[in-house]
Amino acid sequence: VLMPSTDKKGGHIVCERLEKLFRVESDIYDKVSFKLFVYIGMATLPGDRSITSQKIMDDASQALIHARENRIDKTVIYSE
Repeated sequence: VLMPSTDKKGGHIVCERLEKLFRVESDIYDKVSFKLFVYIGMATLPGDRSITSQKIMDDASQALIHARENRIDKTVIYSE
């Protein structure tokens, strides 16, 4: 999810809401149980927008990879 007009605080709120949507109890359907996991990585643009679109995509990708590899169940905000 990319929201170029949303600041860090607003983006974090959106990510938390997405997390809540996926945080449900595991169910059993036809004797098969499963548990759903969601990993969210977030990156922000500096106020002067002096960053390329590729850089923001790379930053978000790194945050997502970090969250997934470490099984972090909270939003990871990329920062250098």
